[in-house]
Amino acid sequence: MSYLDPGPLARSHAAVQHVVHGACPVDFDPLGARRRAKPPAPAGDYVLVAARWDQVVSGPGEPRQVKRHHRGDVVHLDTDDATRLLHGGAVRPAPIDGEG
Repeated sequence: MSYLDPGPLARSHAAVQHVVHGACPVDFDPLGARRRAKPPAPAGDYVLVAARWDQVVSGPGEPRQVKRHHRGDVVHLDTDDATRLLHGGAVRPAPIDGEG
C-alpha cells in the first residue's frame, strides 16, 4: 500500500457502495428522509431547548446584529425559524398560560 493508495478496505467499501446504489431504482434517494419537505411550524412563542441560539435581528444589507438566547428562554419565532428549529429539536412549543 502506497501513500496514494487508499488501501483494500477503502477499495472494497467503494465497490460495495457502487453495487448497493447501482442495484437500486433510479429515483432512490438514501438521504430522502432528511430532504423531504417538513410541514411548516406556526409562528409564535417557543421555549429554547438548545444551550444557546443567536437570532439575527438585522435586515439584509445591514451590519450583522444578533441577539443571544439561552436554554429556557421563551423566544418569538417566525414560520421559517420555527420550522427549522422545531424540526431540528432546538425548541419546543411554549406552554399556554395556566398549563404549567
